[in-house]
Amino acid sequence: MSLTPYAQPEPVSNGGKAAAINAWLRDVPMFAGLPAPFLGAIAASGSCRTYPKDALIVQEGSKDDALYIVLKGRLKACLHNAEGRELTLSILDPGDLVGEMALVDNEPHAASVTAVTDAECFVLSRAGFRARLKENPDLAFRLMHDLCRRLRLTNQKLKNLALMDVYDRVLHALTELATPVNGEHVIAGRVTQQEIANMVGASREMVNRIFRDLTREGCLRIEDGRIVLGRMPTARHRPPRQTVGGDESGEPAMGSPASILKPMTARHPKPAPGIPLARRCA
Repeated sequence: MSLTPYAQPEPVSNGGKAAAINAWLRDVPMFAGLPAPFLGAIAASGSCRTYPKDALIVQEGSKDDALYIVLKGRLKACLHNAEGRELTLSILDPGDLVGEMALVDNEPHAASVTAVTDAECFVLSRAGFRARLKENPDLAFRLMHDLCRRLRLTNQKLKNLALMDVYDRVLHALTELATPVNGEHVIAGRVTQQEIANMVGASREMVNRIFRDLTREGCLRIEDGRIVLGRMPTARHRPPRQTVGGDESGEPAMGSPASILKPMTARHPKPAPGIPLARRCA
């Protein structure tokens, strides 16, 4: 899949822009609590870049020497196969980092990062980061903390893909994206069923089927272009099954929360006789 990165640098000035960046950096967990003069030195070491919606910021397999800090908007980190199918690894919001792995090991980027909305990032070069690291070694521990956090999230993603059925993966994705608003949980911005499918490793048709069930049960509604969860569904963790991927091969979703979803078995074809389950799901 051939993609061309988009970059529109906006140099940091000594005026209001630098002051705004200082304020943004104070809210970034990796820089929170650092002295104001040190934050000013970080702001002076980098630049801002703005990206339109759908812009490719970092391409999987490319090399870069910069750390991107999300200031505004929302990004997504994803993988693509040769046919263009996408798997979304994570959603990145203001305060999140992009490129920290490549910054440390100087290896190609492990995933592509694109803008879900119009976005703005503060970009700090490897040289600039190392210069600040010499001034304040505590930055190394802060970076390691962020890398550990991302690794834990990746472990959870792998666990969900391997041990949850597609129903629970969709429920987990919805609850992760939602924020409390007036007693309900709302997913801000427009999130499509295809984007949800990319997050959970399923087809859009399967996600559409689950959305219909959730809507029928009063657990989900679309309001002003936003997804609203009336009751927070809870994904259940269960022991490993002998087969995975059955949800995509026409098998019923197993073990969906009984308090939220009706059994789906009657709406699926029965297994073909004489064909082992593991073989049909391979």
